Amino acid sequence: MKIIQIIQRKQLRGAEIFACQLANHLVQIGHQVIVVSLFENESSSLPFNGDIVCINAKPTLRYVDVSGWKKLARLITDFNADIVQANAGDTLKYAVFSKLVFAWNAKLVFRNASTISQYLKNGFIKGLNGFLLARVDKIISVSNHSYKDLVRLYPALDSRCVVIPVGIEIGEQEADHSFEVLPRLGYLLHVGGFTFEKNHAGLLKIFKTVLETNSNLELWLVGDGPLGNKITDMATEMGLSKHVRFLGFRSDIPQLMRGARMLLLPSILEGLPGVILEAQYFRVPVIAFDIGGVSEVIKNNETGWLIKAGDDIMFTNAINEVLCSGMVDTIREKAYRQVIGQFKNSDIARRFQQAYVSI
Repeated sequence: MKIIQIIQRKQLRGAEIFACQLANHLVQIGHQVIVVSLFENESSSLPFNGDIVCINAKPTLRYVDVSGWKKLARLITDFNADIVQANAGDTLKYAVFSKLVFAWNAKLVFRNASTISQYLKNGFIKGLNGFLLARVDKIISVSNHSYKDLVRLYPALDSRCVVIPVGIEIGEQEADHSFEVLPRLGYLLHVGGFTFEKNHAGLLKIFKTVLETNSNLELWLVGDGPLGNKITDMATEMGLSKHVRFLGFRSDIPQLMRGARMLLLPSILEGLPGVILEAQYFRVPVIAFDIGGVSEVIKNNETGWLIKAGDDIMFTNAINEVLCSGMVDTIREKAYRQVIGQFKNSDIARRFQQAYVSI
């Protein structure tokens, strides 16, 4: 098959990273794949082995960008694509409007990687999303939670839906064992963009409480985003500057994972975060709020620590438990075995292939 993966822009965000990893594996299976970026952004290097084509669409005109729709249509037609997959952001809008206006024939797939109801702020937005989704041939949700959330809003779409989780790269990450010298008592790690969904403010409050009994710990924050400056200022105001490192975007997540005492994920909104699987693969204990599809990869006291959403006290207690509990090795090993058995990208790609074949 000839497959196009559409991404928002070249950025080190979960949706874009996974789309590129998926594209690589589809190529290895034997398909022809290109990755198309809607908006220009040269600052990030994504893990796709081929070229990423940018159509230079206009984000300020996303609802009326006829020129952008035309560029996308020409690319799809010239490539003679069988499958076009929209991956988060504005990709669904561009794909649907391009197909409606310029009438290309490829089948359209949408990857539903979040809890869509949380982004529908009014009836107009809900109606618009329903209009767009009704014109998709297949909807692939990242978790059962994401799937149920979508069909609760749009029951008529149920027959077009399938659940395929995010996966991770297995094997090649083992090759490089170099990473910087660790602090004496290690560091706690968070990986995610500085957006409201990730709840950095809540994480700082939790970490400050942890420091009361573990004063030599550090919190390392990987990522960037619109709330970055606000969270940096907040850390200073809370007297945490000496204990919190803001690392920005990083391409050495495996190395950072290997050195971390644990991964913390106090998000208020998620689909199924691939970063959890990466941590489990490197046998890093994970503590996360029970939101979205997180409970589909973390079973409390079996493959990690799953905390009732918003319960900062229990989250703090879990951190202290991981720092001193004898259960940690057993839980880390179970989590690792789960990832190896169920979440390899090579296997996930074949499930995507089956979904494509079905349409």
